Amino acid sequence: MTKDLDNAVSALLAHVGAQAIDVNDEHERWSLYQAAMGLPQAWQALEEAVRLERDDAVATSVVLEMLSRSPADARERWVRALSSAEKRQFARQRADELGVLDAAAAGEQVQPANRSRWLQERLAEQATDAGVLAYLARDGDTKRVRRAATERLRVVRSAGGSS
Repeated sequence: MTKDLDNAVSALLAHVGAQAIDVNDEHERWSLYQAAMGLPQAWQALEEAVRLERDDAVATSVVLEMLSRSPADARERWVRALSSAEKRQFARQRADELGVLDAAAAGEQVQPANRSRWLQERLAEQATDAGVLAYLARDGDTKRVRRAATERLRVVRSAGGSS
């Protein structure tokens, strides 16, 4: 597997145009992965590197970032790139939450009840539906969520947003 990771890193280095790195150093691999995340033409090679990545924390961090950068139809591929079932479950939940954010951004009504704090925070910052924002302003899990939703609700209502 180490030889396979060496090959995957070499492919990424070619995409990024970087010099050789110490493949045994997760910090150097992470820096390479970060550079590759900004280059859509490197994403396939990055996905292969994630499949072979021996550090679950590094692999999961890459996948979580790529979930937010990728179109909805590519998210499941990134989830499946993780070798750990536990990490896949967490990443799948994040992919689902990003789908809820996509729906909210498209003006669809979403149900904010029983959602993670991560999702509540983003809905409070991004939602345009006054009903969603009113719910979060009143019943959000944290003061931060309630405050952000209250502020966003004022903006939405002053702009004539949906109620």
